[in-house]
Amino acid sequence: MPPKTLEYETQVDWTGNRGQGTRTYVAYSRDHRILAPGRPSIEASADPDFRGDPRRYSPEDLLVASVSACHMLWYLHLCADAGVVVTGYRDRARGRMELDPGGGGRFREVVLRPEVTLGPDSDVDTARRLHAEAHGKCFIANSMSFPVTCEPQFEVRESVRRAEVQVLPMEEGHWEAVRRIYAQGIDTGVATFETEVPEWDAWDAAHMPAPRLVAVEDDAVTGWAALSPVSSRCVYGGVAEVSVYVGEDHRGKGVGSTLLRRLVDASEAEGIWTLQAGIFPENEASIELHRRAGFREVGRREKLGKLDGAWRDVILLERRCPD
Repeated sequence: MPPKTLEYETQVDWTGNRGQGTRTYVAYSRDHRILAPGRPSIEASADPDFRGDPRRYSPEDLLVASVSACHMLWYLHLCADAGVVVTGYRDRARGRMELDPGGGGRFREVVLRPEVTLGPDSDVDTARRLHAEAHGKCFIANSMSFPVTCEPQFEVRESVRRAEVQVLPMEEGHWEAVRRIYAQGIDTGVATFETEVPEWDAWDAAHMPAPRLVAVEDDAVTGWAALSPVSSRCVYGGVAEVSVYVGEDHRGKGVGSTLLRRLVDASEAEGIWTLQAGIFPENEASIELHRRAGFREVGRREKLGKLDGAWRDVILLERRCPD
């Protein structure tokens, strides 16, 4: 039986003509756009060492990412078949390229460094062995002329008791606990552009009267959620910005998911038709939390503002009321 053949087509459009084309080496930008039928485009450039835009992916970045992603997908497949429960996977892959004196070069190696989180009672030995099997099956690694090695690390996550989260309307009497949780979020450096917690009057004036929610466990506030208007114009009266904060000792326990789900329901009852959230790209947990709640990524706003003297990008997500 002949082997099955798959074909892939992409389109690369150069977008870097500054008006003079390639009249000189410094006259043009290396920016380009990668497209494929039915898929979002990728804004790319050259490596910064070759006058590329450091904010964009380079071909070298994408090559390393392709090796990493192919290995991961095979690994997850094999774990599912073997009954190994993977609950988290992050690979900080690294590629090494050498340049020739004449300007050419080649990759010498790619090292995969996956950090794998396993469910309770998982067999780490089996999980480790499956990395070697995934490596042998990876289409991309099998196509490379340089070695690809894998240095996995494992964490077995014990089962976490999900406490019953009680959600109540926020009252002024909750403010001290809300203030403390807000300050903990600010301290992470990835939650907000704010650098200090405002006083109650200022916070109260900046947020909609309803819905405002707090999560409570054993009479202690463990998180809060609220909405703020995006504009004073009447036409935007049904558009609101989401804020969700969870106390540092209660993260990963379902508090944020419960709060956001209840906030969405309450916002629809208040006539809100669009919820939006601006999240730093580094805050991956918050982005995933919103995606699970039905938010979609609209785009990336580059260098939207400065925090501690550094420009920060913001991922914009939104959720439309189904009605």
